Amino acid sequence: MSAIGEQEVLDNCGALVDLHACTLSGRVVYFDITGLGHSTWVPLVKVFLDQEVELRVVYLEPSSYTLSPTPRAGELYDLSERIQGIRPLPLVTVLDEPPVEDILFVPFLGFEGTRFSHMLEEIQPFDRKTIPVIGAPGFRPEYPFKSYIGNAGPLARSGGNRLVRYAKSNCPFSAFYVLDDIFKRYPKAHIKIGLIGTKPHALGATLFFLAKGDRVELVYDHVKRKKNRTKGFDRCLVYNVAEFFAERAVAI
Repeated sequence: MSAIGEQEVLDNCGALVDLHACTLSGRVVYFDITGLGHSTWVPLVKVFLDQEVELRVVYLEPSSYTLSPTPRAGELYDLSERIQGIRPLPLVTVLDEPPVEDILFVPFLGFEGTRFSHMLEEIQPFDRKTIPVIGAPGFRPEYPFKSYIGNAGPLARSGGNRLVRYAKSNCPFSAFYVLDDIFKRYPKAHIKIGLIGTKPHALGATLFFLAKGDRVELVYDHVKRKKNRTKGFDRCLVYNVAEFFAERAVAI
C-alpha cells in the first residue's frame, strides 16, 4: 500500500488495476483513511470490497480544528485553500446526467458554507430538493451548532434549512441508513450526494453508492486542504466495513 501514492491514484488508475490483480480475497486489511484524500481512499474501498477483502477502515478523530484568523460566514475554521472543481472520483463515475427535475441533492455538511454554496451553484437543484445532513452528535458538543452557523446562508437559499437530517459525525453506518431512508422516501429521484462533511460520513456515502449504484451519484469538489488544519487525535475508530457491507448493504 505504501507504494501507491495519492497523486498516482488520481492521475493513473493503472495502480488500481494492479491492486485488483493481487490475491487479496479473504485477507484482513486495516486501511487508515485519516490522512488520505477522497480521490485515493474512495476507489480503494471499492477495490477492496470487489476483491472480498475483510476490510477494516481506520479513522483517527481530530481533537480540534484550526480556527480561521479572519472568521466570516461560511469560513469559521481555516480548513481549505481553494476549491479545485467538481469532477468524478476514480472508479465511481456516473456517466448519464439525469433531468434536473429528477435531482435530489443530499449534501453532508461540515463547517464550510462556501463549499456548500459552490455545489449548489454547480448542481442547481430545484427549490426544496436539497436535503442537508448535519453531523449530530458531533465530534464535540458544539460542532452541530457551528455547522448550522457556517452553512446558514446556503441552507436558507436552498430551502434545506427546513429539511435537515442528522447522522452521527463519526459513524459511516449512521450516514448509510439516513441515505437509505431518503432513497426509499423519494423512489423516483436521482440522488446526488455531496461529500463536504466528515470523512466517516463520506465513507458511509461511498458504501451506499456501491450498494445501490442506480439513482445515486457521489459529488466531490476536490478541495485543496490546508496543512495543519487539525490538531491532535481523540479516538481511534475502526469500522468493520466488510461485515457491514456483506450483511446489510447488499440486503437493502
